[in-house]
Amino acid sequence: MTFFHATWDGGTTIVRDLEVAHAGGWLPVTDPSHRFDEQWLVLEGTLPTGSAPELYGPLSPSWLGFTSYQVLGPQVIELTTSTDDFDLVVRWRLDGPNPEAHHVVTAKIAGDYIVGYQSQDTRSLDDLDEVLCGSYQHALSVLDGSAPLGAWELFAPMALTQYAVGSVAITSGVYLPAEVAEFVHERQLMSDRQPYGMSLRNDSLDIVPSIYSPQPGLRTAMAVGEQRGFAFGLAARADTCTARTRTCVGTSTG
Repeated sequence: MTFFHATWDGGTTIVRDLEVAHAGGWLPVTDPSHRFDEQWLVLEGTLPTGSAPELYGPLSPSWLGFTSYQVLGPQVIELTTSTDDFDLVVRWRLDGPNPEAHHVVTAKIAGDYIVGYQSQDTRSLDDLDEVLCGSYQHALSVLDGSAPLGAWELFAPMALTQYAVGSVAITSGVYLPAEVAEFVHERQLMSDRQPYGMSLRNDSLDIVPSIYSPQPGLRTAMAVGEQRGFAFGLAARADTCTARTRTCVGTSTG
């Protein structure tokens, strides 16, 4: 993972490219012209009672550019940004088998906050060879909407896509590693207390593995000055989705 400082008239942020180990070198799996497909955002507000967890539209998104960064070590970088309503700190750790993002949101005003991350270049279904996100999204079956599936709807805590870079099969997406939280079916929490959700579509309905924390419900409310953290892994490897799933499941369950 390589980070860059991007500037344009009226704005600035930190963007990144993603590479995977292959044939003794590094194979780029993101396109520099699509660096802004990767997006961090915070959604504010609550959904109407009884509605499906379709976040875009009912909630107010703040699309974020990082205004400062700090290199904390050879393989750790911390990105920060803020609005009038909240502060967000994201710490990327690159010292493990996969990149991990640890983020903390701090409420400046009382409200309901969901942190979202759209993880990679956007694609259409025709660009893909396989997907995985819950029991209804596998092979090349993808739900029409962008509503994230809660933890209790995911038989494995991951959202993955497989595609080709040249002749090489690449699988990438997001997952929950074992060191972050031991994965169990969150049925005892019920639908309104899910700690996170995952989706294969973004707000434009392009296909991009995405993660949100928490899932809409009772966990989103924050008081002034309250902090809430979460972490996830970024999966990327020159391999098939089936093989990568086995690796992520092993990593997620320890």
